[in-house]
This record gives sequence, structure tokens and C-alpha cells, in this order.
Amino acid sequence: MVLGYEALCKVAQDARQRLEGIDLEAKQFDEWLAAEKRAAHKSGKKVAKTNRGIAQRNESNPDAPAKPLLDEPYVPRLSPAGLDLSNLVEGFGLHEAQGLSVSEIVDTLTKWGPEKGFSRESFRPIYLIYRTMSAIGTHTNMHILDAYFVPGGFVRIDPMPNNGSASDSVRVTSLYGTAFLAGRVLGECGIATPAADEICDWLKPDPSGRAAWAPGV
Repeated sequence: MVLGYEALCKVAQDARQRLEGIDLEAKQFDEWLAAEKRAAHKSGKKVAKTNRGIAQRNESNPDAPAKPLLDEPYVPRLSPAGLDLSNLVEGFGLHEAQGLSVSEIVDTLTKWGPEKGFSRESFRPIYLIYRTMSAIGTHTNMHILDAYFVPGGFVRIDPMPNNGSASDSVRVTSLYGTAFLAGRVLGECGIATPAADEICDWLKPDPSGRAAWAPGV
């Protein structure tokens, strides 16, 4: 990763890749939905024709057990996504789509820290905490579901996580990280950031070991 305009281009390439992915998925969904509706309507016509025949047979043979009618196929009622991001994608010009991982950004910040004077430590722990928080709190997974099971002879569900919640740690760390970045990025441009500076002083990590990146509050 590089500085200046080239670094911005990498961010733009990553944005383009994400937009192209969303645009493609939206178009694929619209095509799938249209095909499902066509198939359901076609099948519905066949079922309706068959049911008319069954109804006529039942009417012609009142003494015989009535033959049940076939269920009509379900026709999706969803509207197409209708999402078109082509103008946004084309706005990136000649910059081809290319992903930019958080891990790569973290390594670059670690490299730039001593050069630019904003850090002498590795930013890798921040990345690891970010990945951990994503795993335990952002998306439903076994770690989340398991926290609600009450151990014992019978399987019972607890209304709250039985091993505590990571929400407070996530909230405070996110606030501190946002304030830290605001102070560094805007501060480099000579812009005063009194609110961000105050938050950083309030929630700064505890060097005693009681807290690592998560603030010692």
C-alpha cells in the first residue's frame, strides 16, 4: 500500500469491487425472481386445467368419493430489486475493481506509525479485537447461541447471555477508536478536534495492564 493519490486509488478500487458485487447480486436476484414467477404462472395454468377436469368428474359422479383438487402453486409477490449501480461503478473510471482487506490496512498503519509519528506499536492487536468482536457479536453463530443455553439436566433457554455481554466493550472501544482516528486524521490537516481529544483522554487504554486496547473504564 502506498501514500497519497495511489493510496486513495486503492480505496476506490475496493469500493468499486463492493459496488460491482452488490450490483451483480441484485441483477441475479431479479432474474431468479422473474423465472420463478414465470414457472409458477405456467404451472398454475396446468393445475387450473387439471382442477377443472377433477371438478367436472366430481360433478358427474356425485355418488363416488370426491377427488381432491390440486393445490395451486405459490406465485412470489416480491418486487424486483431494480437496483442499478452502473453509474456509480462507471464513476471510478479506469480504476479496476480490487479488494483491500482490513489486515492489509493494519499492516500499512503499523509500517507508517514510526515514519509519521503517530505510533511506535503494531496495530495488529486492533485487528484481532476487530475480528473477535465480529465473531462474537455481529453475526449469529454458535458462540452467540450457546450463550443462551442454561446447562443442566434439561435444556433451557436463558433470557440473557449467561456469560455476560460484549456490547459494552464493543460500544466503548468503537467510540474510542473513532475519536482516535478523528484526532489523528483531522489533526494531521491542522483541524482542531477538541471533542475527539477529550474522548481519547477519557477512554485511553490503561497501561497498568488492567486493560489492553479496550479502555480501562
